[in-house]
Amino acid sequence: MPEQEADPALVIPKALLSAWGAHPVSRKGPRPRLTVERIVAVAVELGDRYGPEAITMSRTAAELGAGTMSLYRYVESRADLLLLAVDAALGAPPPLAGATWRERTAGLARGLRRVYRAHPWAAEVPVTAEPLAPSFVRWTEEGLTALEESGLDVSERAQVLILLWTYARAEGELARDQARVRESEALDAATAHRAFRHRLRTLVPEDAYPRVRELLAGDLLAPEREPRDDGTERDDAEFDLAVGLILDGVQARAARSGA
Repeated sequence: MPEQEADPALVIPKALLSAWGAHPVSRKGPRPRLTVERIVAVAVELGDRYGPEAITMSRTAAELGAGTMSLYRYVESRADLLLLAVDAALGAPPPLAGATWRERTAGLARGLRRVYRAHPWAAEVPVTAEPLAPSFVRWTEEGLTALEESGLDVSERAQVLILLWTYARAEGELARDQARVRESEALDAATAHRAFRHRLRTLVPEDAYPRVRELLAGDLLAPEREPRDDGTERDDAEFDLAVGLILDGVQARAARSGA
């Protein structure tokens, strides 16, 4: 285990040490019935079913058939449990694939989108110490590697990665929010799409908001673009288009810099 600093501000939280395998639970006495891995796996399941508010020490313990206080031997606080659960939900990045830096970067962005689609609650957890957890570091390493041939320096590549990560996270939040609206109104995805289009067309004066009316007349909200009723709101092509626009900017920046 790495030596801790004397300055309290520099002390590494035990949850992070545990995530990196540098702070093992004491093995003295009888073999423990629980493990950090098992506790975190249950916390992720609770988040998937009920949202981040369900990831508490007491509820996780109840799912495990254990006493709440017994969890504190493995995880010191709910904040630590959330940190570990988000890191577990993020998991390992997909292998980089593609012949160009754009293809590799777009593939990484799609991977992030899949994470937040599968675990939308993870986007609701404030980013605190998460960027120091193993999965975040792994995704960061892969993202910087994917962008390596873009012509940007490492600091610029980091900013691009933050932008793509934020977009994928926000897109997951949007899908979750829209699913909640559909559930509250008892609508399937296609019906909700038609209802939104109808309400916007009815409420927005044509002469006052010509650009919004132009959007209504375009492809984005066209009936044939109604989403599949599988919990998604935007298809892969639309996500890829948005990522492509971001990468167009990256390419233009690199070209101006003489890359």
